[in-house]
Order: sequence, then structure tokens, then C-alpha cells
Amino acid sequence: MAVLNPIALAEDGKNEYGKGNFVAAADLFWQAAQSYKSAKDELNAAEMMNNQSVALLQAGKAREALQATEGTEEIFQKAGDIKRQGIAVSNRAAALEESASLEGLVTPDLIAATLTDPVTSVRSKALAVAAQLPNERYIPQIINCLKAPDLRLAARSALATYSATASLAALEAALARECPLAERRMLAPGSV
Repeated sequence: MAVLNPIALAEDGKNEYGKGNFVAAADLFWQAAQSYKSAKDELNAAEMMNNQSVALLQAGKAREALQATEGTEEIFQKAGDIKRQGIAVSNRAAALEESASLEGLVTPDLIAATLTDPVTSVRSKALAVAAQLPNERYIPQIINCLKAPDLRLAARSALATYSATASLAALEAALARECPLAERRMLAPGSV
């Protein structure tokens, strides 16, 4: 089987994107990615997957856009390409945010996983999604986000959408894990 020219496919994808033919552009970017993968060129394959994600998002296919970005940020990180890694993270966050606005497309497992993502901007978007689509199973991850200074406000806002009883129970459990009993007694009212 002949390998198609990925550069020509990418150019055709850009042309279709420019015409507003986003589904056609996404398909061409996917073909270019497959061609680059066949040539063992991971970086350009990841770039094409990110282009596919942007085109799919423009076409209103948020779930597919999110799937297209899977693994791309790690490829760029491994290569030390911080700029493209940041773009990949941004594309993933945009697809996640759009998915949340389309009820039923974002699964609870996906939200829970992104709440623990090492990238702050992805966790920030996940906090917004967790507030829009509350599920008590997210509370421990939201509480964990309180540890990150850049995420505290978003985590507090997300927690405010949950019942006080559930939030307090999860906070108590987190405190029990983080603080030994002796320290908790010192924090208790009237113990000073």
C-alpha cells in the first residue's frame, strides 16, 4: 500500500479548513497523521491530530475533537517541544469545555480523569465542567485541586455547586488523610 504524501494532505486540509469545510479538513488531517505515523514521524503526526481536533471542534464534533488530542501533549513533552505541548493542552481543554456544553457527551470517567490531569489549564476547565455537571464522585478531586494556588478559586466555585453535607464529609476525609490525629486535635476549636 502506497503511503500518501502527508505534506500534500496537510495542505489540502488547510485549504478545506479555510473554505469552512471542517469535516473534510479533519479527514485530511487524519490521513496526514496516519501517513506521518507510517513514516515513524511522531511529532508531525501529533501536529496533524491537533489540527484534526481544531477542525472537528469547528464542525461541532466535540467528542471526536477530544479523542483526536489524546496522547499528543505527551509526544510534544517527550520531544521537549513546549510550545506545541501548550497548544495541544489548549486544544484538549477547548474540546473538553465544548463537550461539557453538549449534554451527554462527557462521561463521568473523563471528568474525573481530567480533574487529576497534571496540566493546570486542563484541570481548570475540568473544574468548570464538574460545576456544570455535578457528580459527588468528583468532590475528592475538586478538594485536591484546592492545594494548587492557581486552582483554588475555581475549586471553591465548583465545590459551591455541591451539597454542604457531601463537601464537608469529603473535606473531613481529606483532612484525615493529610493530617495525623494529633495535628487535627490541635486544629479543633477550644484545643488551644
